[in-house]
Amino acid sequence: IIGNNGYVPTSGECIRMEGNNNTTDNCYIHDSFDGGVTVEFDAAFLDKNFYFSNMRVTGNLIERCMSVILIGDHNEDQSARATFGDITISDNYILNSGYGWSGDSHYDFTWGDEKYNGNAITFWDGPSINDGVAIKNNVLYIARYALVHMAMDSKYKPYFAGNTYAQNKNGGVAYMKNTDGGSLAKYIAMTDKRSMEICKNRLGDITATVLPLPAK
Repeated sequence: IIGNNGYVPTSGECIRMEGNNNTTDNCYIHDSFDGGVTVEFDAAFLDKNFYFSNMRVTGNLIERCMSVILIGDHNEDQSARATFGDITISDNYILNSGYGWSGDSHYDFTWGDEKYNGNAITFWDGPSINDGVAIKNNVLYIARYALVHMAMDSKYKPYFAGNTYAQNKNGGVAYMKNTDGGSLAKYIAMTDKRSMEICKNRLGDITATVLPLPAK
């Protein structure tokens, strides 16, 4: 139902993972505001020494969600310690992020802007201090904004290995810092060669596969 303001406010996840030793395996997840699967926590509602670890997101088909896999500590300016670690995202098909009804202009997700609307994998724009995230052997296929969105310095970047990347021509392969402590920049899929350079040199996925850009 669309009201007089012209949009329906929306938010929420299909699966929200908190705590320790949790898995999301072999699921079909689709058409969600905002995350399909999230590892998400807010320090204001937790013990001051909280630490989330041993999370697995493996073997899923996830499509047409706004930000398909989202990891966020909501701790942007408050923490100088690691709040999560040992998180593995592997062997998933992550398709058409930000498309379907989640990208319809009549819906408004209320808390963000375009850089959150359509990423295959998203980290919040805080420091995301962590003890290890592995992103490997996934298929990241087409995203409205960027295949990977992250804002941490290089020492806290995820480990990327063996992923397959496909993006629209002139779409974002990555949205990330250009240097440690620097500003965020969107790295664009202008050519197949450029996409591969971004995956290998920026994300660090030296065994990446890049599918050819669409002809048009």
